[in-house]
Amino acid sequence: MQSITTHTRTYLMLLIAAVMIGSSFIVFYFGYREQIEINYTIYREEERKERIYQLQAFINRAGMEARDYVLTGSEPSMQAAHQSMDQADSVLSQLRKDYPDQVSYSLLEEMVERGKFELTRIESTYKEKGIAAATQIYEEPDFRAFRNNINKTVQTLKQEAADHFVHLLNEAKIIRARNLTGFLLLFLVSVCILLMVWLYFRSTERRLAMKRAMLLQNIERQERAEQLLQGGYFEWYPEQNQLIWSRGILSIFELPDGSSVLDLDWALDRIIDAGDREMVRQWILGQGSSRLSLQMKVLTANGTEKILQMEGYSTSVADGGKTPKRRGVVQDVTHWVMTEKENLQLAGIIENSLNEVYIFDEQTLLFEYVNKGALQNLGFSRAEMRRMTPLDIKPEFEFEQFNKLLNPLRGGEEEKVIFNTVHQRKDGSTYHVEVHVQLTNFRNKKVFTAIIIDVSESVESARKLKEANDNLQRRNRELNQFASVTAHDLQEPLRMVRSFTTLLQNKYAGVLDEKARDYIHYAADGARRMQVLINDILEYSRAGGKTYEMSQIDMDQLIATIRHDMQMSIGKSGGSLNCGEMKGVLVWGNQNWLYRLFMNLISNGLKFCKPDEPPCLIVTVEDIGLQFRFCIEDNGIGIPAEAVDQLFLPYHRL
Repeated sequence: MQSITTHTRTYLMLLIAAVMIGSSFIVFYFGYREQIEINYTIYREEERKERIYQLQAFINRAGMEARDYVLTGSEPSMQAAHQSMDQADSVLSQLRKDYPDQVSYSLLEEMVERGKFELTRIESTYKEKGIAAATQIYEEPDFRAFRNNINKTVQTLKQEAADHFVHLLNEAKIIRARNLTGFLLLFLVSVCILLMVWLYFRSTERRLAMKRAMLLQNIERQERAEQLLQGGYFEWYPEQNQLIWSRGILSIFELPDGSSVLDLDWALDRIIDAGDREMVRQWILGQGSSRLSLQMKVLTANGTEKILQMEGYSTSVADGGKTPKRRGVVQDVTHWVMTEKENLQLAGIIENSLNEVYIFDEQTLLFEYVNKGALQNLGFSRAEMRRMTPLDIKPEFEFEQFNKLLNPLRGGEEEKVIFNTVHQRKDGSTYHVEVHVQLTNFRNKKVFTAIIIDVSESVESARKLKEANDNLQRRNRELNQFASVTAHDLQEPLRMVRSFTTLLQNKYAGVLDEKARDYIHYAADGARRMQVLINDILEYSRAGGKTYEMSQIDMDQLIATIRHDMQMSIGKSGGSLNCGEMKGVLVWGNQNWLYRLFMNLISNGLKFCKPDEPPCLIVTVEDIGLQFRFCIEDNGIGIPAEAVDQLFLPYHRL
C-alpha cells in the first residue's frame, strides 16, 4: 500500500512534474512563439520602414531629376524622374497590399498619381514654352502645397512606423523577460533545449541587428539625399578610390550617361584655378575642415567654361568603407554669376551716365535713386535728393498737374510718357530737358523711372533758327514788295517809250532813211524786251508766296503740246526733236511750271547750237521706283564746267 502510495506519490510527482514541465514547456512554447511572432512583426515593420524610406527616396529622386531636367533640358533626367515615380508607385502598391486598412497609403497613392501628372506637365511646359515657364510651375502655390503635403504625408508615415517599431521593441522586451522566468524554472530539466532555442533566437537577433544597421545606413543616405534636390551630387569612397556622380553632374560636365564612375584626377583637372583644385583635393582626401563651400571655374569635356558652386560635407558613419567619406552637391551657377555681373555693369553704366536718371516712389514721389550725372548737374547731394521730389526741380509743374501727367502710367493706358520742361539747379539756374518716364518695379515696389535728356542746345538752336526764318521771311516780303513796286513804277515810262517809238515808226517810216529806221527798230525791240524782263521780275517775286494748283499730269500729252507750240521754231532752226516712249507716264505737279520748264530747256537746245550743225534734241524718261528721271540731250555748244554753279541764276546768261 505504501509502495502504491509511493508510486502514486511518485507518479503524482512525476505527473505533477510532467504537468509542470509540460505546462512550462507549453508556456515556454507559447511564450517563445509569441516572441517569434513579435520578432517577425518587428521584421515586417522594419521592411515597412525600409519601403517607406525607399518610397521617399524615389519621390526625392524624381524631384531632383525633374529639377535637373528644367535646368539642363536633359531628356534622360525626365525619363529617370518618371521611372522613379513608377518605382514609388510599385512600392506603394506593395504597402497597400500588406496594409489594406491604412488610409494614408490610399491618400499617398493619389499624391503619387498627382506627381506623375505634374512631371508630365513640367515636361510639356518646358518643351512648349521654355525653361522660364517650366520654372514658374515650381513657384505656383498649388504646386508648393502639393510638395509640402506629399513630404508631410511621408514624414507622418515614417513617424508612425518608427513609433510602432518602438512599441514592438518594448513588447519584445516584456515577452523576453517573461520567457526568462520560464527558462529559469525549466533550466534543470531542459537546459539543452533552452540552450538550443536561445542560440536560435540569438542568431535571429543578430540577423535583425545587422538589418537594422543597414536600415540606419539607408536612412542616413536618404536624409542626405534630401539636401541634394537642388543640384547634382557626388560621393567619394576612399577605400575603393572611387568617385560616383549623379546624372545632374554628368550633364553639367557634358558627359554621357554611362560615365557614372569617374577618375578623381580627371575631375580635379577640370578645375581651372590651381588654388581651387588643390583645396578640393585636400578636402576630398580628408585634410582640413569637414565642410567645404566653394565657387569655382571648371572646363567641361567639350571645352566649355562654367562656374560651379560646390557644397561638401563629411559622413560620420564608419562601416568599413561602405559609406562614402565625402559627399557634396554641385550646381551650375554660370548663368546666375554672369547675370549678376551684367547687372553690376549695367548699374555702373546707369550710375556714370551723363544723362540724368531718377527713380521716385509711385505714391509719395520721393526720390529713391539719383545717378551721379544728375547729382553733378543739379548740384545737390544724394542725401538732399532723397528728401526731394521731381516737383522740387521742375518749377513749371504743380502737384496736381504733374500727377495728372503720370496717371496714364498708373492706369496702364500708356507704357511711357514723354514731355519737355525746365529743370532748376541748386544755384537757381535752369536748363531745358526732355523727360522720358516709365512705371517699373524697384526694391519690391512700384516706382517711376525717369531718363532726362538735356535739350538746351536744341532749344537754343531752334530759337535761333526761328529767329533767322522770321528775319528771312520779313526780308523776302520786303524784297517782293520792292520788286513789285519797282516793276510797277517802270511800266509807265516803258509804255511811253514803246508808244512814241511806234508812233515815230508809223508816221515817219517813209521819210527816214534805212539807218534811222534801224535805230527806231532797236529802240522798240529794246522796250519790248524790257517789258518781258519786268514781267519776269514780277512773276519771280510772286513765286515764293503764291500757291499753285497741283494735279496729275500726262507727260506724253505735255510733250506733244510743246512739240506743236514749237513747230515753227524747230522748222526755222532746221533741227529735230525726238522723244522716247512716254505713254502711261503720269507725274504730280503744276501744269504751267512743267510746261515752261520743258519748253525753256528745248528752246535753249535749239538756240545755243553749233553754227555748222543743225540742232538735235532727244527727250527720254526712266522709271526709278517712286519717281521718274527725265533727260533732255542736245548736240549744242554745251556749258563750261566752271559755269555750272551759275546755271540757274535768274536773268543771267552764260
